[in-house]
Amino acid sequence: MEKTYRIYAAMRADTNLSQNAENVEVGTLNGRVTLRGHVNTDDGKRIIGEIAEKAGQPENVSNLLEVRPLAIVNKAAN
Repeated sequence: MEKTYRIYAAMRADTNLSQNAENVEVGTLNGRVTLRGHVNTDDGKRIIGEIAEKAGQPENVSNLLEVRPLAIVNKAAN
């Protein structure tokens, strides 16, 4: 639980991430972290992955985030 909290806190503190990073779900089980959801850019996916890796061991992070550019996300909402 503490690792999940640290990851969420670091994501919120990073000014390079869009508000769409709020669509990221962080799951932690037995020391393994799984990232799910979507972000606007490849950089967003990379940054969030790096944040998760810093919270634990890089080999225990599964970055399953999907990159959905903002235009696609807005069309889906309409």
